[in-house]
Amino acid sequence: MEKTPLSPKLDAAFDQIDLARRGAIDRTAILHQAGRVLSAFGQETSTARGRETVALYGWYWDCLSAHAGVPSDGRMTREEFGAAFQGAFIDGEKFAAVYTPMALATIRLADTDNDGYLVPAELARLWHAIGSSVDDITGAFTAVDADGDGRLSVLEVLDAIRDFYTSDDPASPGNMLYRQVAPTA
Repeated sequence: MEKTPLSPKLDAAFDQIDLARRGAIDRTAILHQAGRVLSAFGQETSTARGRETVALYGWYWDCLSAHAGVPSDGRMTREEFGAAFQGAFIDGEKFAAVYTPMALATIRLADTDNDGYLVPAELARLWHAIGSSVDDITGAFTAVDADGDGRLSVLEVLDAIRDFYTSDDPASPGNMLYRQVAPTA
């Protein structure tokens, strides 16, 4: 796959899954990511939220593997992942249908007081659980907090995630949220 401004972002997404740095991921790696999120927020895979999260992460893998032409029980390289993610979720129609429900379930897990919003500590815990890091969580949080109310709505987080994958503007909320891989001016 040809390197584009999106490449570092796709590499970061791959690295969040491939924590063992094997250079390939599979369904198990995706489900381990779901397990890390569940564990970080005290949920078991046997709970309703746990089953939903695991199922949505599995659906995410199924979509990626189908787009990559990889069997559901197969392995996908970094390049295959990047091409499949871009084809399914950036250029294709699967972001709203597949990625958003997975992200939404993940964000809801992070909302530990179930008020429909994330505060900086919840966001930091979530980012750690998914294998990401934000050195300046306060700055990233402020950039995403579109209405300035000191908390992030589910919509603000989802918009920032989508923005991360679609915007080349280094100052966009999504690129501020994932500052470590945001494009530079």
